[in-house]
Amino acid sequence: GAAAAAAGRAVAAMLTANTTLESIDVSGHMFDEEASQAIVQALMGNSAVSSANLGATGVGPAAGDLLAELVATNPRLTTLGLQGCGLEARACRLVVSALKSSTVTAIDLSENVGEASGRREVAAFAKAAAAALRTNTALTSVNLSGNEFEGPDGVAIAQGLQKRGEAIHLDLAYNNIGGAGASKAFTQLFLSKPASVEVVGLSQQRGDEELCLTQSITNQVPGRAERRHAHLGEWQ
Repeated sequence: GAAAAAAGRAVAAMLTANTTLESIDVSGHMFDEEASQAIVQALMGNSAVSSANLGATGVGPAAGDLLAELVATNPRLTTLGLQGCGLEARACRLVVSALKSSTVTAIDLSENVGEASGRREVAAFAKAAAAALRTNTALTSVNLSGNEFEGPDGVAIAQGLQKRGEAIHLDLAYNNIGGAGASKAFTQLFLSKPASVEVVGLSQQRGDEELCLTQSITNQVPGRAERRHAHLGEWQ
């Protein structure tokens, strides 16, 4: 309503004027789209904030270009929460593409893709995420849970991680990743990078083949059985 929109504009004004605030969390406040985008624009010019949580606000899919510019151009920002913002796949793709040349080390893009995104858009998002995971050496934590990824998307992400040299924590819970291709890709990943790559949530897929995927990885990777919680999510 009007009160929420006014509150969002007040936050944007504060970010424009305040040069000492290092962290801001406005998650769960449903500002309207215009006010939410004003907050993003204010963060672009803010040289103090290093951590911003905009999760479950009214940012929306139209903010993809703005968010990508924020991620790519603000050298101070290291942690960004965008969980549950309804961005959809195109905007998420723009954001993760911007990560390739960014100082952001931790980002939460969980629960952003719904029925409005087509399969092709989701696949493009996954490929862009794989590229960012491969090339951005600063990244330490990425949450991509709940974004309608399927088996081929999981393969692309696993292959991106395969070429990564630095340690990282990745959450892929509540997607639809399953099938022999994804199982093989993640098995190869864990065999080659047993310590540096931590992927959680593989046993928490929405698809019918999650058990096949997790059992295959556990059976084929030495020492993986005792590390189920760390790498596969909550074991059922």
